[in-house]
Amino acid sequence: MSKLIKISICIIFSLLLTAAMKKIRRIPSPIITQNSIATATDEYVTLKGSGFIRNYNKAHKIFLKKSKQKFKIKTIASDKDAIAIKIPAKLAFGDYDLVLQLRTRFFKSKKKILRNFIQIRPKAPAKPKLGYSVIKNSSELLDLINQNQEHELVLEINNELNIGLNQVKSFYYQDGFKSLLSEAVDFYYLPEEKFSKALIINSQNPIFSLAQDHENNNLDVSAITHKTIQDQALIYHLKTPSENFYLAKEILLPAIYFSEIHAAKPEHIIINNRSNKSFALSNCEIHDAIKKRFQFSDAQTLYPKTQIKIAEELGLNDSGDTVSLICADSVVEEVKYTNLDNQGFAEI
Repeated sequence: MSKLIKISICIIFSLLLTAAMKKIRRIPSPIITQNSIATATDEYVTLKGSGFIRNYNKAHKIFLKKSKQKFKIKTIASDKDAIAIKIPAKLAFGDYDLVLQLRTRFFKSKKKILRNFIQIRPKAPAKPKLGYSVIKNSSELLDLINQNQEHELVLEINNELNIGLNQVKSFYYQDGFKSLLSEAVDFYYLPEEKFSKALIINSQNPIFSLAQDHENNNLDVSAITHKTIQDQALIYHLKTPSENFYLAKEILLPAIYFSEIHAAKPEHIIINNRSNKSFALSNCEIHDAIKKRFQFSDAQTLYPKTQIKIAEELGLNDSGDTVSLICADSVVEEVKYTNLDNQGFAEI
């Protein structure tokens, strides 16, 4: 065999061996399960997936690429299904390709390039401050938006408001990039033409109110219902940017009522007169669920806008009772309680 043939065989064998080693040395590149990552000056970002090397931070060769610029990324921690990387400080806003490769002592994986994967955006602005929880029409929506906000407001709606609960978020632009959205703030859209004029009040205490539309679909608005007392009138209402007493419901309150019941020892009851008239107590008694417990004297009178305290042994039960003010065989006021607070007062 000539020398030239031997050299040719060696070259061919070397090329085949090199190609085989390259194929052997190629290991699968890690798989990242997220579609994208949005970060706003975050110092650290966690990449989740599979194929990473546990506790071997130097094995993960990572860099960000934008145009012809490359930014080396340091791996802070690693596990088999996630790695934590450190984003370079003061990185310009924009979209960056993420290039990832595993490098072990003898082998390396193919490079995995994720296009526009890391998105650096301005941080989210402060939570919007809304002065109102309810709007009744689209013009009030402008009042809601045009308040003194730090940044422009963006509504999370599809070109129209939903009846009931909606959300508003804020964002701003910096260096031509839209910031992340702030935390959502809730508000209600309750158009007057869709709802009955008055709120439906199921009880006075605790306050629980419903706004009901014409199709009898109840919408709970108890959390945003306001209560106003004017003399003997109790008004449940909502507030909008243009109307303080929207969908108001007025309830006539009794002139005489129990404002305080202390059922623990020593017992006492306070009776209030919210009206502008005096109230004679000569024919009045206080009863519990079992029997009469107190009789007023002939001279006792409850004057307008005043109260009277009955500090007597009334036999009130700590576990619950019914307290009634009965005058001339008519029940003027009655309260049922089932619990006492930690100071011994009935929760009325």
